[in-house]
Amino acid sequence: MKRILVVLAAVGLAMGACSDSGGGEAESGEYKPPSVVASVEDIDQMHGFADEFGGFWGSWPDNSEALSRFADDAVFWDPADGDYAIEGAARIVPILNGFTGYFANVEPIVNETFVSTDAAAYRTEIPDGYWPPWITEPEEHPPVVELDGFRFENRDVTNFDIWFSAETLGTFPFGCFAFDGCPQLDEIVRRYTTAWVSGDPKRIAELYADDAEFSDTLLGIDTTGSQDISGVADQRFGTGNFTLEVLEVFAQTDGPAAPTDAKPDIGEIIAVSIHYRIIPDSGGPQLDSLAMFELGTRHSTRFETHSLELITRENVLHQRDTLAQIAN
Repeated sequence: MKRILVVLAAVGLAMGACSDSGGGEAESGEYKPPSVVASVEDIDQMHGFADEFGGFWGSWPDNSEALSRFADDAVFWDPADGDYAIEGAARIVPILNGFTGYFANVEPIVNETFVSTDAAAYRTEIPDGYWPPWITEPEEHPPVVELDGFRFENRDVTNFDIWFSAETLGTFPFGCFAFDGCPQLDEIVRRYTTAWVSGDPKRIAELYADDAEFSDTLLGIDTTGSQDISGVADQRFGTGNFTLEVLEVFAQTDGPAAPTDAKPDIGEIIAVSIHYRIIPDSGGPQLDSLAMFELGTRHSTRFETHSLELITRENVLHQRDTLAQIAN
């Protein structure tokens, strides 16, 4: 089938030069979207809960309701800001309350929500007043764009991860972005998208560790191992002719410090989230999704990057309105 990859100019400017790439072309045909295992009613309930929860910024500055949902053994993960695996609501909630007090006057805008059966992610823009206190703030800069990812169990928060857009990471700048603009991120996104768009199982398998985990619960995909993951392209993207458009890229760096000659791995990319859109060539509903993947193993005070930069875990979430259009 014909699959065409498009990388928006805005993403290219944030990450460095990104070239348009085309997948291989086999038999053509009218696009058939992936099968959604959840009903529209179930999707509405998931999104309703996501809206009710609101994420960290949803009812700012009074986020006491969201913080009350953190499980006793919840884990907070914000490696770009230097916070690795802060464990337990008893430790997490006071930290986040302190953050709330420090930035109480900002006016965040939550403008995109993605869901799965056990997770939600919120894209938030913070126009003014939100800046790392140890970095000199420029007189003018674009809004800080943050992606907050939550995992739930029985509607309690078990994990809270913070990601920043590529543009924001470059503006701070955090990690490898301070060193050379971080072409590493450009290359990771290029390898990932071109492999999946090609539909070639071999190229897809080469992205993943042998024991990698892949989950897209709303499309009924939950599999382990690079070989099994490589076989779900049609289940994930549908069949027929379509264009895959990259809308925005988020990442986590291994700490905020820039790499040095003595420690070249400091600040490298350890996780990536890609907001992409499937556009059928034949017209019809489009699907906005968010692929969130890690390139190694989490530890209590550090991240161990896979020696070959292979994906070890990936979860895919979907934007509610576009998903409901293709749901059975």
